[in-house]
Amino acid sequence: MYGINWIDHLVIKQHVRLVTTFEEECGYDFVPSSAIICVLGHIDHGKTSLIDSITYKKMTSYESGFITQRIRVSTFKHKGTRLTFIDTPGHSLFSEVRLNCLHVSNISMLVVSLQEGPRTQTIESAKQINQLGLPVLIVYNKLDCKPSKTEENTIKTRLELTKVGIVPEITGGNAIEVQVSAKSNENIKQLLDVLCSMIDKLRLKSNISSSSIGIVIDVKLTKGLRPIVNVLVSQGILKCGQVVTFGTNAFSIYFERDIQFVTAVCTTELIGLPINIQPGQYINSNQYGLMKIKRSNVAFSQQNGCLIKKTNVIIKADSFSSLNGIIHLTNELKLTPIWTGIGHISLANVSLALATKSVLIAFNVKVITNVKRIAKQSNVIILSSELIYELVEWLRDLITRRQMVQTVAQVEKIFQSKWDTIYGAKLVYGEVFVDQRLVIIRQEQLLFTIRIKTLKRFCSTVKLFSEVNQLFGFVIHEKKDIKLNDKLAYQIL
Repeated sequence: MYGINWIDHLVIKQHVRLVTTFEEECGYDFVPSSAIICVLGHIDHGKTSLIDSITYKKMTSYESGFITQRIRVSTFKHKGTRLTFIDTPGHSLFSEVRLNCLHVSNISMLVVSLQEGPRTQTIESAKQINQLGLPVLIVYNKLDCKPSKTEENTIKTRLELTKVGIVPEITGGNAIEVQVSAKSNENIKQLLDVLCSMIDKLRLKSNISSSSIGIVIDVKLTKGLRPIVNVLVSQGILKCGQVVTFGTNAFSIYFERDIQFVTAVCTTELIGLPINIQPGQYINSNQYGLMKIKRSNVAFSQQNGCLIKKTNVIIKADSFSSLNGIIHLTNELKLTPIWTGIGHISLANVSLALATKSVLIAFNVKVITNVKRIAKQSNVIILSSELIYELVEWLRDLITRRQMVQTVAQVEKIFQSKWDTIYGAKLVYGEVFVDQRLVIIRQEQLLFTIRIKTLKRFCSTVKLFSEVNQLFGFVIHEKKDIKLNDKLAYQIL
């Protein structure tokens, strides 16, 4: 533009401290922009492996369980064209994260495994792509699998994608298809050639003098609990010390590395932003703010003597992208997030969990031995995992802890015989019988399930006891730590 090398022009002005006048002089300075490619697909279909084979990196080896659980940005040059890939997590919990990444992308790359064909997140991603009207490249990965599977799953994928509005070229649409193998690198160069061809047709331009816009990729905490925000700059120039808006507030941002500015399209780490900023949210240098995420809290309630137990949870994760996915799941399961944040589990978290009768969720963060010991002494449950699908299973198990329960008896005596522990209890409602499954409630916490082995009425063994406000004895099949004043209840499903 104007016969000027814009990069040299910008660097010279930065050195003579005239960057502030740059926008006034070049109000319409559009320059070629590199493409942002959002890589989507179902979990374990090879998205990260495919990017690794393109960029010659091995990011999969750094992931717990070899699955992607956070957003990653990679860049690569092919025949002079700079490509920026956003690798998105494929688990169902990260739907909102994937949609946010699509909003700042120029091209979508939908990865489908030829071994499995289209799955749940494949179809969901296709719907999001179609909704935003992005150019799409369908990449069939794992070409090295059985030929019979290849043909069968290709046809199945075309049919399923056509139903949601993504029509491949071979059936009369405009979605380009490529078959590759991330494992053997087969057809990877062909894939890059197709991407470059799509980018050439788009003729992408960026106005470097416009207000700067960045999307938050991830947030991490240093040991001193200082947030470091990983941002993808999608428009304009982001300068050191610049004031940007987030929500209704303004913040001065600085770079973690010793640089003075970055231009679109580029990722950088920023300091100076608040700790509550979330992946997928935007920062910009104009006056417009952002919508904040609203969270609702659910309270305990009691109906007709039945306790409706809403399980409280405190969530700690290694990054905000992981945290958002877990919060989404807890809302889906009707669990109640009391407090959420990133960083390790602290004694303060255990104290809060004890006070609010909450379960502590620790995703990919450390729980030091001293904290574990105190939590165990305080009967605070800590669910700690590095794998998102493992944590999902554990949380789904917690659904049973929020079901409506009816108290039937309370433990008032404990006797130790030669063979068994015998518990004396008072019946307060209904009846109890042999082989009945009951739950133990202690201080309004549902602890575990027991099964009645034998029932005693004075010295007689009975199969059923139904005398309300009278004492009875019982023995259980399991070896459980039942204490005085614990309540026995059954779940109303």
